[in-house]
Amino acid sequence: MPRPLGRDRIAGVREGKLLLSCAEPKGWRARVPKTATSAEHPGTCVRWEEQLFEVEDLETHADGSLTYTLARWDERHAIRVITTYDAETEAERIKETRAVTRRVEGRTALLLAAPFVGSLPASVQERFEHNYNVRASTLSLASALPLWILGWISLILLLASSVGGASSFPTPVLAFGVYLLAESTARLAVALLQRRGIGTVAGTFLYEVWRISRRGLDRSAGRAVPPEKSLFQVEPPEPWEEDVDRFHLLEPVLSFLEARDQDVLAKRFGFDGLRWARISAIFLLVALGPFAATALLGFLLVPEVSDLLVLLLAGGLCVEQVLRLRRVARKRPAPSVLGLFIRPWARRLLAERTPE
Repeated sequence: MPRPLGRDRIAGVREGKLLLSCAEPKGWRARVPKTATSAEHPGTCVRWEEQLFEVEDLETHADGSLTYTLARWDERHAIRVITTYDAETEAERIKETRAVTRRVEGRTALLLAAPFVGSLPASVQERFEHNYNVRASTLSLASALPLWILGWISLILLLASSVGGASSFPTPVLAFGVYLLAESTARLAVALLQRRGIGTVAGTFLYEVWRISRRGLDRSAGRAVPPEKSLFQVEPPEPWEEDVDRFHLLEPVLSFLEARDQDVLAKRFGFDGLRWARISAIFLLVALGPFAATALLGFLLVPEVSDLLVLLLAGGLCVEQVLRLRRVARKRPAPSVLGLFIRPWARRLLAERTPE
């Protein structure tokens, strides 16, 4: 009788068939019996100490263990694949099982820590995505959304304090919260629209400090330190790469340009002006609508020049976005007055030079 390996045990013999009890599944497939509409398919062929067995049946237990019923291989079946049951194969299977367990546990821990991990540099988030199958953009969203909400609260409190309202937070703290609002808005746009990870300035700085400190400790301990490029060391791109990078960076706001400019971008880079016009118009309405409403309310209560200026600026842009959405609904380009500020940055993309 062959000997089981590791924690496996022979639970008995039934009608000349071995009952192999295993604490963990091995991935072996049981026999599929013949039916009126399908032929019989033999189970996994297992080589065990130079003997061939067929997995005739398997039984799963409540504690997760299994019992495989192994019968002598029937010569009438063709052998297509043989699974070896030996010490080397079992060691490799156990190693792979443990690796899968670590990945599952690591994925759970990563999801719980996503609000903090999402602040790390994009390259670090991409490594987590590769190792634990959690999208880098998801990590960035989990990090940016709470900061975005905190930024809005800070902005509201800052505006309230500017008109005499009481606030329990110092002005510098509220100003930092407004900075978080701007940074988080940009990060949300990148994560949602471009589907890629993006960290925070603070997270990138702290990661670089940790990375440099760790390498210094390794050197002081006499351990070999492989060469590694800093996140701030960027190789100069090729001309065409620079154009493509610039296009992807400016893509969310290129729908502000004139229709002829959008047509050039569509031919050179595949720019979808209608899609981005719709997205940018809705975004500006959501972002500027509260400012326009607050300014209107403040001007009606206590007329001031500052409220009037904010109302004209934010309200005018909101009206323009409504008109842009109407143009998009008619399948027509929808430029914006904001294109005056975007065109200098897009001049290189509009020049008479096609990326190779």
